[in-house]
Amino acid sequence: MQLRRYTIVRLILEDEGRVLLLRQTNRNGGKYTLIGGKIQVRETPIQALIRETFEESGAVIAEEDLEFVHYCYQRKSDMINMILVFRATRWAGTILNRESHKFMHVAWFPKEELPERTTKATRHILDQVRKGFSRYSEITSKRLIVK
Repeated sequence: MQLRRYTIVRLILEDEGRVLLLRQTNRNGGKYTLIGGKIQVRETPIQALIRETFEESGAVIAEEDLEFVHYCYQRKSDMINMILVFRATRWAGTILNRESHKFMHVAWFPKEELPERTTKATRHILDQVRKGFSRYSEITSKRLIVK
């Protein structure tokens, strides 16, 4: 079996102790997730994150306002995701749901009070960053490794 491999960028957009999450449509899983997505051909991770952030939430982020905070290797049964996670506390524009075909809505949540239906990866990444753990972790179907 050939594993699909993706490099993904995610953004922890913070404001006054809260983090912005997007609620997926039921067709896409119905869970809360961080802003982000796959890096397209000829894009750098930063370019992809700036693009994804505006496409999904309307927020405009400057490159100098992005801070790299975590790398997570995630293995599922048929896929490997290499997730680069950045944080920003400054942005311009109005926060709104710009991709209603993918998301039901966007909302701010206290970092310590995530909604019940938050994805496993989102919950894991936010927990690692909040606790100040190392910048590398792994999520596999059988175990969790933090280095």
